[in-house]
Amino acid sequence: MLRLPKIVNIELTNFCNANCKMCTYSIMKRRKGFMSSNVFKTVIDKLAELDSIEHIQLHGHGESFLHKDINEFANYAKSKCPNKIISLFTNGVLVEKIPDGFDHIVISFNGGNKKTYEKMMGLNFENAVEKIKNITPKNKVTLQMLLCKSNVDSKEDFEKLWYGWKFGMHDGYYNWAGNLPYDGVHPPPLSGICSRLFIHMSIHWNGIVNLCTQDYEQTTFVGSIITNSITDIYNSPLFVRKRKEQKAGIWSDICKDCSYCKWEHLENDD
Repeated sequence: MLRLPKIVNIELTNFCNANCKMCTYSIMKRRKGFMSSNVFKTVIDKLAELDSIEHIQLHGHGESFLHKDINEFANYAKSKCPNKIISLFTNGVLVEKIPDGFDHIVISFNGGNKKTYEKMMGLNFENAVEKIKNITPKNKVTLQMLLCKSNVDSKEDFEKLWYGWKFGMHDGYYNWAGNLPYDGVHPPPLSGICSRLFIHMSIHWNGIVNLCTQDYEQTTFVGSIITNSITDIYNSPLFVRKRKEQKAGIWSDICKDCSYCKWEHLENDD
């Protein structure tokens, strides 16, 4: 059976202005760069042809608002894909006005007070709060806190700080395929079937498609969005093999030590 993704991550850049405790930015060795306009438009044009795509997320392993063309990119994506959700995750400090092309942005704010936030994010707390509170329009913003042992004590502070805003929390902490220490508030699940292999696609800034968003070093090459069709990439031998392994309860290669994929449970799949 041929498969197509429902959710696609497009990495506009893997440069970042933060240094988050739960992120691999400080240890990433992959070459850094920015997605070109030609590559971006090629990706969007291909996604626009597929009814299966429900959600396009313009972020990867960096801060998307560092890209000089983010306004143009968001608006182009929405013009070509008017019936698909266009969103991203950001730390928020570079955002002033949300481009019209975005339906929604999620701001990662992983500490409820100055000490915890700066330890978790590597950004100035007062500056971040001021910048975020001035973002318009407010109704497109959700503040999110990823709970872990290192910040859970500031949960109530986070709730007070962002009272009146739309916010949420989750505790599905991940370890980037075993490359960072696990700091979750709960023990990681021991099993599951990762939905990322069945409904997600991850595209890096240079057009390379890798197996999953957890592959920050781009070690599991499955195709190039420039030269390959999305259908061919998503039904490549590596994707097919990993799906079969997951359904058989086999965790190998990049999946072997990954906590994140075990938080993601596939439902109602044939």
